[in-house]
Amino acid sequence: MKYKLLYLILLTPFFSLYSQEKSDLEKRVEALEQALNVKNKELEEKNKALEEAIKTKNENTEIVKNTSTGTLNLMSYDTIARTEKPFIQRVTGEGSALQDGIKLNFLKDILGGDENSFTPTLKYGIGMVLETIYQEVPSDKNVYKEANSSYNFQPGAFKIGFLHTDMQITPKLGASVTWNLHANKITDAFIKYDFHKLLGVQIGRFKGAGNRAANETSAYDIDLVDFTYTSENQSTDQGAPDLRHYGIDLYGKWKWVKYSFFWHNSDSNRDRYWSGFNDGPNVDQGNHGLEFKSWDFSLHLFPIKNIEFGGHMGSVNLPGMGYKQSWAYSGYLYYINPNKYKFKFDYGTHKQVRFFNPKTGDYNLTSSAGGNLDYTKHDFIKVNKLGYSFLVGYNVTNHIEPVARYEYYDQGNKAISGFNYEKLNLYTIGVNYYVYPNSPRMAKITAFYQHRDETGGPKIANDWFGLSYQIVLYNNSKGNF
Repeated sequence: MKYKLLYLILLTPFFSLYSQEKSDLEKRVEALEQALNVKNKELEEKNKALEEAIKTKNENTEIVKNTSTGTLNLMSYDTIARTEKPFIQRVTGEGSALQDGIKLNFLKDILGGDENSFTPTLKYGIGMVLETIYQEVPSDKNVYKEANSSYNFQPGAFKIGFLHTDMQITPKLGASVTWNLHANKITDAFIKYDFHKLLGVQIGRFKGAGNRAANETSAYDIDLVDFTYTSENQSTDQGAPDLRHYGIDLYGKWKWVKYSFFWHNSDSNRDRYWSGFNDGPNVDQGNHGLEFKSWDFSLHLFPIKNIEFGGHMGSVNLPGMGYKQSWAYSGYLYYINPNKYKFKFDYGTHKQVRFFNPKTGDYNLTSSAGGNLDYTKHDFIKVNKLGYSFLVGYNVTNHIEPVARYEYYDQGNKAISGFNYEKLNLYTIGVNYYVYPNSPRMAKITAFYQHRDETGGPKIANDWFGLSYQIVLYNNSKGNF
């Protein structure tokens, strides 16, 4: 009994300490449970907000994952743009006004759509190019001697400018209208419908199938100075001085092959006449309205990464040719490694139509004596034209790209070609500076020098130096402008 009592006396402090530790542990567990309940409540509120955002399809918010904690947060696009996106993405990237466009909910209501239906969208943008030009011009235009020359200086010439609007009515149906700022008129107006990736149709006025260097390249994507001399002359002589026609274009893609067939009117200068009404041509001037007697077919192949090649063939019936045709062909080979280097080869040949001028007795008219409203047959001849070009470019940095291009062009027989020389060699060097390399179209400055060398006739004083400044706030191009 003595010993039991002694044990109790000795163990009492330990029992007391154990009870106290147990009480402290219970308090800590209780505090942790309370904190966990608070966290769970916060998560429930966040999940509820996220579910509500998804349910209502809130277009101004986005679910963002916190990379440090792994949790999901509901953030506004404005907050995301300020905290994560660089300037170029804030202007033209996802979530920007230019990218999202204007939602046309009233059209969805007219089409009988519900909250899960596609919302028609109107997108817009503007693009322009200014030039500073310093060009040598002959002071004696009859002699064309380089010794007798002066210089033309234009500090800020307005080269091109477009105001774009695109409407996506359904996922497959779209429409576009482009206002040409420097010509002060509508240059592009068309609708497109994609039946399948193998077949789509485009109807209206636009740049359709044709030579790759000009007809199927945007003015915003020119490598150096202008489109190639060959491609521009071929398009002009085929009745499209602004590279556009009224017509129907059938296009598609199969694996690494793209194709396009463009059935179009004969002369884009005559595009204001849809019918013989109003102030159309006289009765004795042949058929009225647009004449769809011309076509172009192009083929593009992409069998290997960064390599593209192909060509086109076309036939044009100009006013005054009766039912005769003039043919054109082109081919190209491009190797483009983005932001590194590029190589481009373009080739083209066609026959220019020259009409007989009863006033002079020469074939010196590029349109019939009756004008571009006269489809009765007039006397004409054809002049063979041929040219090619090589271009190389190398990105020294992401911003700086030196570029060089050589072009050769045969004007044909100078007795009937309208030129007093036969062959033209163009040597052009320049440097492109891309303000935003990830969006090269948006802001670009180009400095260039071009030497023109005529052979088979007198030299012409026409070398030139220039600077061009490009600004494009538009990222939804449905056509080649």
